[in-house]
Amino acid sequence: IDKTDGFYKIAHNGRISYIEEKYTVDNDGSVVYTPTECYVKVVRADGANLRTFPDATSASTGNTYGNVPYGTALTCIGISNNGNWYRVLYEGNVLYAYNTWVEKT
Repeated sequence: IDKTDGFYKIAHNGRISYIEEKYTVDNDGSVVYTPTECYVKVVRADGANLRTFPDATSASTGNTYGNVPYGTALTCIGISNNGNWYRVLYEGNVLYAYNTWVEKT
């Protein structure tokens, strides 16, 4: 909504909140999703390391949910505006798969 003195004013879950700028990243379209119903299949030979948030850096603390084997079908519920990330459902969790790890089926 607004940025003042190193804080962003945001609307979240029907409430106004503030978040310190150092805990944010510039939006390159990887975190804005268009709701989409589709299916994807893991095509990376060594599997896909699903993420808890859309960041391919494996060094991101707590970001790797787990490896999903080659050929696994996943339900897709959104695609990032830049096309790099699929928001998927797996084991009851909303997770993220990078576009080179999966393909639409």
